Amino acid sequence: MPRSSNGTFTFASILRAIAGAVIDPNKYNAVLDDVSQGLTDSLPRDGRAPMTGQLKLADGAVNAPAATFGTALSTGLYKTTDGFALAVGGAKIRDVLPAGLAASWVDLASADTTDLASTPADCIRVTGTTAITAFGTAPSGIRKTLRFADALTLTYNATSLILPGGASIVTATGDTLDLVSLGSGNWACIDYTRATGRALIEPPTRDPSRNRLINGAFQVNQRLAASSADDTYIHDRWYVLTQSGTVAASTLANAENGAPTALRITQSQAGAQRFGVAQIVESVNIRDLRAAVAILTGRLRASASQAIRVAILEHTGTTDTVTSDVVANWASTTYTAGNFFASGLNVIALASVTPTANTWASFPSCSGTFGGGLTNAIVFIWTETTAEQNFTLDLNRVALKAGNVAVPFEEEDASTVLAQCQRYYTKTFPMAIAPAQNSGVVIGAIATRPSGANWSVAGSWQFPSTMRTTPSITTFNPGGTNANWRDWSNGSDAGSPTVDVISDRSMQVGTANSQIAGSLIAIHATADAEL
Repeated sequence: MPRSSNGTFTFASILRAIAGAVIDPNKYNAVLDDVSQGLTDSLPRDGRAPMTGQLKLADGAVNAPAATFGTALSTGLYKTTDGFALAVGGAKIRDVLPAGLAASWVDLASADTTDLASTPADCIRVTGTTAITAFGTAPSGIRKTLRFADALTLTYNATSLILPGGASIVTATGDTLDLVSLGSGNWACIDYTRATGRALIEPPTRDPSRNRLINGAFQVNQRLAASSADDTYIHDRWYVLTQSGTVAASTLANAENGAPTALRITQSQAGAQRFGVAQIVESVNIRDLRAAVAILTGRLRASASQAIRVAILEHTGTTDTVTSDVVANWASTTYTAGNFFASGLNVIALASVTPTANTWASFPSCSGTFGGGLTNAIVFIWTETTAEQNFTLDLNRVALKAGNVAVPFEEEDASTVLAQCQRYYTKTFPMAIAPAQNSGVVIGAIATRPSGANWSVAGSWQFPSTMRTTPSITTFNPGGTNANWRDWSNGSDAGSPTVDVISDRSMQVGTANSQIAGSLIAIHATADAEL
């Protein structure tokens, strides 16, 4: 044979030619036949014929692969203990093992531009907390898997850093991200998995209870206040904050398609001022969103084109003990706690929009992640600059929901919303009557008729909903300017009230004064358990 078992071809010593000797055909013809066979068994460099057996390579190493290239000697394949690997530029890129393909993880520090093309590795552990706005330039189709060692912000960009939900992402330790290069420095996220297992984007729900705000469509307005001072409630669950003076709140009907009702705030002061509306979310209705993403959505309209800001705030102190006046300095343009906002609050999300005058617009994108210590949330919508007299701000369909995707607002049944509101505030007056002394209305009042002369009286009020806590009670005289009982039958006051028994379900009010037998003795009241 022309080659030994290890591929070595050796001439026998008897075949060496000697000058002057006669060539023996039997010897040399056999050698030529072996040479011919050896050449036939060789692999043509031009690829005219294939291998007929295995191609055996040296084991090689990561910086000197066994199968390599003439101009890239550190790129190619080499043998490993359990399989073989692919090296590029002397770095291992991928292992091929009996169990499947495996990639080596390499560390890369976060930076404003975290250049993924600076390492050939497919799997990268990103260290550090520097916010990332770009991932560098790589050929289109390149895929990378990132695992985050720390919390940082991935800054959304509609062209260069496309993220699910069209919003920035705050990472957590152990989160993973799969990216694909679109070329020209543009990248798109094709998968994001949180270490906690929670979805990055909460699935949309058509359950109206998922709106953590109550009366987001401004259907219920029990107080019916004509003018409202700073830090006072207007439509149920909503209160106003003003920079200097009162504003007026009213309800609009059919202000926009899809919105049967809307809130209007009118800046009624001669001097320009900033103002806004807010709602505090009760702890029991928000604590399940600890360490979760939430989004504030809604519709707004302003009578003049000026900036309107919206914010999600977080309270981490004592449950349901929240400072309602969230503004520390109306004139500040630094929207952080201790500057514009009151100390002790966390600003979860903040956004601004300048709508066209007298034109409805959606809230700007406003989503963020609550902390693990969340006890209450506050939403706040306000004028960024001062508003002139008669400036109006209209709001409707305001919602605070889990996730970071805006979903359609779902109008709730009016009776359902009223019951929700009455957990915080309720009244004996008819819904169309504002609580006030001397209303001239006895319908709905707590009333009794003493059957004997000179009797004292008492009446009870079963609240329509179990209240959030034991409420504060305010009494109203139906026919007088004080807060006393009224002898409606005889048109005279019937004594001062004494609230004897009160709970979150009911209250009892009486008077020690002697009454006229058979007279209708009445008194109105409100019960307030607001945050």
